[in-house]
Amino acid sequence: MDDAQLYTLRVWRGAGRWRAVLRAVGDEKTTSFTAPEPLAAWLRAGGSDAPVPAPPVQGPGDGAVEGQVEQREQQ
Repeated sequence: MDDAQLYTLRVWRGAGRWRAVLRAVGDEKTTSFTAPEPLAAWLRAGGSDAPVPAPPVQGPGDGAVEGQVEQREQQ
């Protein structure tokens, strides 16, 4: 069994929108999700070593891609 890794997960919901930011404790890299399905797919795939799932097609609204996933280093 691999070593366990602890993550913090922040989820924002409201006004018909959903966003989550995931970060491994002690790591500066964050992964953002704009729909629950890509987050669940990332977790099912094994977490930190798993490839980030590709976003689905563009959703309705202000041009934001529903299900978009973004990784970035915190500054």
